[in-house]
Amino acid sequence: MAARDEYSRILVALGLRTQVEVAALLGVRQSSISDALRRNDPDGVPAGWKLRLLETRELNPHWIQTGEGPMYMVPSEDRITTASNDVSAKPSTLDELIAEIGRLVPGSVVSLAPLSSTAQSPTCSACK
Repeated sequence: MAARDEYSRILVALGLRTQVEVAALLGVRQSSISDALRRNDPDGVPAGWKLRLLETRELNPHWIQTGEGPMYMVPSEDRITTASNDVSAKPSTLDELIAEIGRLVPGSVVSLAPLSSTAQSPTCSACK
C-alpha cells in the first residue's frame, strides 16, 4: 500500500481533498494521480512528485515515504520568514550546495573533503 499511504500523507500535509487539487499543485493530469493510486506501486508515488513537493512546499520526502520524522524540511516557525525573505539564497558553488544539503537534510553526512588531484582534472593519455 505504499503509493496510497504516501498519497494520504500528501493530502494531510497540504490540506487537500481531491485528486484534481493535487494534480493542479503537481502540474500533472488528474488521470496520472488516479493511475498511480490504482497501480499502488510499492515504491510509492513517483519520485518527481516528491521532488516537486519538496521544492514548492518544503515537504520532507522521507516523511512522505515513511510517515517518520518532520513533515517539513524547515521548522514551521521558520517557514513563513524563510519563504518571504530568502529569495537569493540559492547555492552558487558546489561547496555551497553541499553545505545547503547538509543543512536541509537532518542527520545527513556530507563530505566537504576535496577531490584528489587526479579526480579533479583527469587527463587522457593522448593529451600528454
